[in-house]
Amino acid sequence: MKKIGLVVITLVLAMVMITGCGAKALSEDFNEEEVKKAAENAVTTLDSGDYETFSNELVSEIMKKDLTAEVMKNAVDQVMPNRGAFVEFTSEATFGKTDKNEEDYAVVVVVAKYESQKVTYTVSLDKNLKIIGFYLK
Repeated sequence: MKKIGLVVITLVLAMVMITGCGAKALSEDFNEEEVKKAAENAVTTLDSGDYETFSNELVSEIMKKDLTAEVMKNAVDQVMPNRGAFVEFTSEATFGKTDKNEEDYAVVVVVAKYESQKVTYTVSLDKNLKIIGFYLK
């Protein structure tokens, strides 16, 4: 149980670290469709149980130590242990943010419907479309 608490705290701290100014339009450095595809890919990779690919290929270098395969598996198991099969993405919203170093990044909020529940994912992406923040509830 302590490990799950640590996972939640780590994910929250990661989001706080990159949060700067309020939501704004997506920077011209990002293509909205590519950003949405990257977020959907992150969700489907987790859904398939491929935590190693998620952590090793989709996450930015700076976040790899926090979003390990074990951490992500524990988070998914904790938040949605009985979700059932994926049905569809029901909504998506994209917006831009700026971190404390004045670097732009993209945020995608994706709502996914499963057989037994809905899950909201918040995926923050850098300019290389690598995950710099990930939250699910």
